[in-house]
Amino acid sequence: FNMNQTHFEHTGYALLIQVVIASLTYDWWIGAAAGAFFFIGREHAQAERRAGNEFKAFDPRYWNLDSVLDFVCPTVAVVVVGLVAVETRCVYGADALSGRAQRSG
Repeated sequence: FNMNQTHFEHTGYALLIQVVIASLTYDWWIGAAAGAFFFIGREHAQAERRAGNEFKAFDPRYWNLDSVLDFVCPTVAVVVVGLVAVETRCVYGADALSGRAQRSG
């Protein structure tokens, strides 16, 4: 497969969305969902336009590899950040997101 600039741009924007939402909610998973769903919805809307019908947009024939990677790359990135954030909270305690983290043990 061939990565292009939009895959990196979408990943960066999804991570930005995740960080902003996580800083407001103290929940990295809500941020991850917002970042991922934004690009899943965007790519579905483009498939609707290609298909001419919102229900036909679920048909894989209206999706190409570029469209799939435009939402898979950001989704994988925000999930990885979410997993790292959760692991960090476990290691550093419940206050890791608020900046009051203390190393336990």
